[in-house]
Amino acid sequence: MGIVYDGQAAQEEFISIMLNGFSQEEIDSMKKQTDRILRNINTYLKGKEAE
Repeated sequence: MGIVYDGQAAQEEFISIMLNGFSQEEIDSMKKQTDRILRNINTYLKGKEAE
């Protein structure tokens, strides 16, 4: 459990550094945009698998 916990703690610290100063509204907007980009990538990759 130590390695997993340490990794999660490091990830949470990194995220807090990256998102420092952003409002919750800005964070939510970035998440929506990132989710959309991920959907676009997945759709593209599914099309490549069919080829």
